[in-house]
Amino acid sequence: MGFYPFESYKIKTSLQQQEIESLVASNIWVKTGYNSSLLQSSLMREWDKFEGRVQKNKFCINRVSRGNKDSAPLVVGRIKTQSGNSIIHVVIRWAIPIYLFMTVWFTGAFIAFFAFLDEAIQKGGEDIIGPFVAAGFIGGGYLIMTLPFKRESAKAKHFLNQLFKSQTK
Repeated sequence: MGFYPFESYKIKTSLQQQEIESLVASNIWVKTGYNSSLLQSSLMREWDKFEGRVQKNKFCINRVSRGNKDSAPLVVGRIKTQSGNSIIHVVIRWAIPIYLFMTVWFTGAFIAFFAFLDEAIQKGGEDIIGPFVAAGFIGGGYLIMTLPFKRESAKAKHFLNQLFKSQTK
């Protein structure tokens, strides 16, 4: 398990494509609007706190949470049928605004790191706290976003594996 901002794996099941689509559709809430998540979250059972949409050969879901939706990963599954079995290619990733935020965060942190490092080198190593502070912002920002993502992606994997009662490979 690497600390990447995405995960990809496959689920092999004996269900047919239409069965998979109806199974996913019956266990998620259809996304109807921005504010629907809070109301639906209180009405949902524990195991179906996911919302999204199902299209032909594809589903796109994310977990509903009351507070921080930033760590809720986007789960995209593509269904392919091979010799009577179905293979679901699942990709779990951050939403696009999270990628944009992280780009801005890391750009500023790396610029600060190299500026402080250059200043420390020019002063002969007298003031070396600046590069460490900037490195802390880089590492802290990475952990603040990656650890919740891993927790939420594990919940999404558990939901899908429970839904299809299958083995991942």
